[in-house]
Amino acid sequence: MFNYAQRVSYRIAMPMTILMWYLASGLLLGILLATHYHNPPNHVGDPLAMYSQGYWYGVISACLYLIAASLLFINILGFLKGHYPAHVESSKNERSLMLQTILFFAWLAGGAGVFAKVEDWNYANAMYFCNVTLLTVGFGDLYATTDAGRGLVFPFSVGGIIMLGLVVNSIHGLIVELGQKDMMNS
Repeated sequence: MFNYAQRVSYRIAMPMTILMWYLASGLLLGILLATHYHNPPNHVGDPLAMYSQGYWYGVISACLYLIAASLLFINILGFLKGHYPAHVESSKNERSLMLQTILFFAWLAGGAGVFAKVEDWNYANAMYFCNVTLLTVGFGDLYATTDAGRGLVFPFSVGGIIMLGLVVNSIHGLIVELGQKDMMNS
């Protein structure tokens, strides 16, 4: 983000980003291995016991972190060999889409944290509730039961739906811009 916003040079930002992705992957793999060796699922003597869904999400996440770091490493090698510029020029629509998407996901994650606390849910259930609410699906299997939770649903959902609309509008603007560039190049 700092390189994209032209606050930190590419030569500093990209190696730091790569290092952090590798570090995140290593830490998560370390936790998964420690869980595997020190607390396997059959520790209760049940031969049918298996790893939880969260464990496998951790395995997938660690692999994705490793892939992302490796792709970034290839990118910086291309930069060092002169194949890529140090700065990527982006349009106003691209910057808006990136910022709005980050804000939407921050709103979603923050809302899940608030609802987990207020409704005494675990974070995964709160995230599910927030996704269903913001995407206006409303299955009804989870719903706010406390006064504070019910009071927060309306402002949270209205703010999130507006943000989602802005993201969709930015995607539309970016597609139109790309179409215009393509027509000019033809």
